[in-house]
Amino acid sequence: MSTTQMTKELRVDGVLTDPDGNLMELTNLLRTDTATTVTLSYPVAMTKDEVGIYYTSWDDPDINLTYYATIVVTVNGIEYTFHETVAGTVGAEGLEDTELSTLLPTIIPYLPSCPEPLIQQQLQLIARDFCKHTEIWQEVVELDYTDLANTAVLAAEISAAATTATLTSDPGYLMPLEDFVIMIGTEQIYVTSRSGVTLTVTRGYDSTTAAIHTISSVIYYDFATYDMAVTAGSSLYKVVSVVDLATSSTLAYSLTRENTIVLAAPVVSLDETLAATVISIPAITNSDMPNWLVARYGDVLRTGVLGNLMRQQNKPWFSQEWEVYQKEYQSGKGEAISELMTDRSPDPIRLIVPSF
Repeated sequence: MSTTQMTKELRVDGVLTDPDGNLMELTNLLRTDTATTVTLSYPVAMTKDEVGIYYTSWDDPDINLTYYATIVVTVNGIEYTFHETVAGTVGAEGLEDTELSTLLPTIIPYLPSCPEPLIQQQLQLIARDFCKHTEIWQEVVELDYTDLANTAVLAAEISAAATTATLTSDPGYLMPLEDFVIMIGTEQIYVTSRSGVTLTVTRGYDSTTAAIHTISSVIYYDFATYDMAVTAGSSLYKVVSVVDLATSSTLAYSLTRENTIVLAAPVVSLDETLAATVISIPAITNSDMPNWLVARYGDVLRTGVLGNLMRQQNKPWFSQEWEVYQKEYQSGKGEAISELMTDRSPDPIRLIVPSF
């Protein structure tokens, strides 16, 4: 079952402020599709996160819902009631892909004699342009040590007590010469020195258990460089943040090449999983996008295609209306950016409290 979380800020004269008694309450939650109240124990006291910021969550009775929430706060003895629209959790079908060609019937009638392959090509280019400039397609990619970019292979079996290990080939500058950690299976091993393919090691590092490792076992090392697998058919455009899920701390990083990040400091623990928030754009040859993106912004993509093609002079599909469609496309991109900025921060409840 999916869960929706709602976070709200209370600002009095522009300043984050706690309501009287630190009490912000959700007094009603309505499904907009059926106009029925979601079953909760009202009023629901929202949890304080920090000064002026409160949140609550509920189980979704269905997916892809929109809610109408009623929130009550009291400030300086005066009760205020607010109403907010809240988007529920997107269902799995919203995360699946839709062919951009589903938009063709809304475009072709406005472009007489224009070859369909040309329209399809423009759709793909506009989709990339839209995602690149709005940064609307965001994903969270979870990473652990199995996503490390640099690995080696064990040339021969080692026992649980062995203090040396041999690699199948010399990793050269990619692997340090002393004082670093490797991982084979679930065992972390401290390498005191390396000479070519030979490692001198201390076993069972960081309270892990020394074990027998067979020939051709994968050796993971360089716990700062990770390869990220983004959604098929997309390209990584930008990394927004990297967070250590075990500690909830934000990590410093750099993006060295496509789909590869390097942390400023290595992470060495089996318990640590990283979450990278990334911005994707459609691959240049890709002809589909996530369902939710096409459903929400398909009409914006349509105006972009019409604007680009209608401006081609001496073509049967040339039209002076190209400027109108170009303006609509630019406006649609601006609205998408505004929506994204709103989604990134809690919706504020703003009060101007009179002084007496």
